[in-house]
Amino acid sequence: EVFGNAQITDTSDNKLIQLDSDNSRLLLQDDVSLKLGTGGDFFAYHDGTQTLLRNNTGDVFIDQLADDKDIYLRCDDGSGGIANYIQLDGSATFIKLHQSFSVAEGKKFFLDGGSDTYITSDSADLVQYYVGNAEMMRMTEGSTDYVMIPDNVRLSVGTGNDLRIYHDGSNSSVENHTGNLYIDNNTD
Repeated sequence: EVFGNAQITDTSDNKLIQLDSDNSRLLLQDDVSLKLGTGGDFFAYHDGTQTLLRNNTGDVFIDQLADDKDIYLRCDDGSGGIANYIQLDGSATFIKLHQSFSVAEGKKFFLDGGSDTYITSDSADLVQYYVGNAEMMRMTEGSTDYVMIPDNVRLSVGTGNDLRIYHDGSNSSVENHTGNLYIDNNTD
């Protein structure tokens, strides 16, 4: 049983671990790992410059059990302050991204919880949209900017898909399925 301050030192009298009752903390010096679990499977480590948290077995869970409360991931704001980056909003069951984010080139941003509806970019100035693992649209910025709709994908306009424009690989079609089709030239 220890009351007050205590310390564990090495053979050179370096204070490796300090129980600091004045500040209500357990202090581990640089290069001393805090290991948890029988095999030391989870550990925290700081070398004076970098900090590492590592789990060597199973999953890692971070739980917020207070009703309608949030979890925030915060970081430096680039000006010496601190800013929210990711908020897990417990009251709204919503994830809020408070900062801009990017998806690395060639990686996919999935939208359906599965693996077949996503947005990707495998090169600079190109964005591709896939639904059901089929490319639906490609947007390219370059010497000639364009939006490309692949063969056999219809560009539909109107709530009932009343106007359809598509190319089947051999022929192009403009179809109007409701009312009249007008093409007007309104120049003077």
